[in-house]
Amino acid sequence: MDQLNALDQQFLAVENATHTGHVAGVYLLDPSALPAGRVEPAALRALIAERLPLMPPMCRRLIEVPWGLDRPYWIRAEPDLTQHVREHTVDPPGDERALTGLIAALHSRALSRERPLWELHLIHGLAEGRQAVYGKVHHATVDGISAGAMLATLLDRTPAGPGAPAPAPGPAGSSEAAPHRRDLVRRGLKNLAGYPGRSVRSGARLLPHFDDLPGANRIAGSAGIAAMADRAARLVKLPGRPADVPARRRLRVPPTPFNAPISARRVVAFSSIPIREVRAVRTAHGCSENDVVLAICADVLRHWLVTHHALPDRPLVVGVPVSLRGRAADASAGGNQISLMIAPLPTDRLDPAARLRAVAEAMLVAKRRQTAMPEDWLSDVTDLVPAMFAGVAARRVGRVLHGAGRHPVNLLISYVPGPHIPLYLAGARMVAHYPVSAISDAFGALNITVVGHDGDLDFGFVACPRLVPDLAELAARVPGALADLRAAALG
Repeated sequence: MDQLNALDQQFLAVENATHTGHVAGVYLLDPSALPAGRVEPAALRALIAERLPLMPPMCRRLIEVPWGLDRPYWIRAEPDLTQHVREHTVDPPGDERALTGLIAALHSRALSRERPLWELHLIHGLAEGRQAVYGKVHHATVDGISAGAMLATLLDRTPAGPGAPAPAPGPAGSSEAAPHRRDLVRRGLKNLAGYPGRSVRSGARLLPHFDDLPGANRIAGSAGIAAMADRAARLVKLPGRPADVPARRRLRVPPTPFNAPISARRVVAFSSIPIREVRAVRTAHGCSENDVVLAICADVLRHWLVTHHALPDRPLVVGVPVSLRGRAADASAGGNQISLMIAPLPTDRLDPAARLRAVAEAMLVAKRRQTAMPEDWLSDVTDLVPAMFAGVAARRVGRVLHGAGRHPVNLLISYVPGPHIPLYLAGARMVAHYPVSAISDAFGALNITVVGHDGDLDFGFVACPRLVPDLAELAARVPGALADLRAAALG
């Protein structure tokens, strides 16, 4: 029995009537080479059953501590694949609109906490004989890198991966018995008694960097607090803030249409561009692939905001998730090992080349500040809140931020480089891998996540349709944004 850490619990605590805590992916498949011309549900379940031992986080469920005294625990629980793997058929003509409509509906539904926190949905009826698999897993279980590792266990480099279809297994006998309530209460009270000490330790690590935390520099006196804490840390021989780290810019998060309370509904949209063209821009400008992706996103957002007469006269502020996993082997353990970089996104720049240069410069500064901060600062921040109050804090923070007009960022943008080789799921070639992430009141009603796959960068957009009803327009702009950037960067 393993206990969730504070950051894992936070992804559970955010869930309410309008928020969900899962992340997902859509895997578009070409099954034309299979004997039956399609992936059969039995074959998919057989593949999952065969490889579940390689995915321990998929074989556990939550145990809540009575009265929320402490963070929940994981216990082993063999998943019933008849519950976790489901089928759908989209209406003709099976186009992208039909697919994204179904994905949006599935993505709006929270995962049941009575079972392991994941689902796979096999989708039939797509145009050109294609199928899709929509897979979602709770962020309390995995972060982006460990989710990719889970997917990798199901994928093969040749179509001959899985064997013959086998009956879907039911619950196995290896499940772990739930602990008694009194034992959970006893542990919870013990951990609650130790909270003040943990809070002091977390605070001591954070205070020298207080002015670097997202949004903290808008608090009066934040720089003075950080400087005093830094001097105190050095007096007692604790790590302080390196003197050569650039000061955080006083970033003001401008108001946008997608910084407002979200509804329970979701809308999704997808786009793909060739990685070779992105790399051509990267090489010509001497920047990173991530810089090019962010510049494309800046163009997409600028065009949408201009169309809606809502372009701020200063840059947007974005949060860029960062993995803290130093070794690929760590990914199989699940859980969250992530941090967050905050940087300006120059949507106020008209020229694409100038926009790219500004992105590259801002990311260099953000990375320098990031490496100077405690690696697990995000975990320290979440650990400052006692476990029994995490739910209340998570539910109120968005409302407080909206009421004060003080959002930490306008939106989150993630880029996950992927393997640029052909991959197969249950014998069918995967032709696209569209990520579908989460949105929130605190971090924006729009999320853009990008994954590399087999020569392409696949963009996944997710939003609240009440605030961004025309999300497909953002996705449709991606190829044009790359073309303009390439023309500007390459002359």
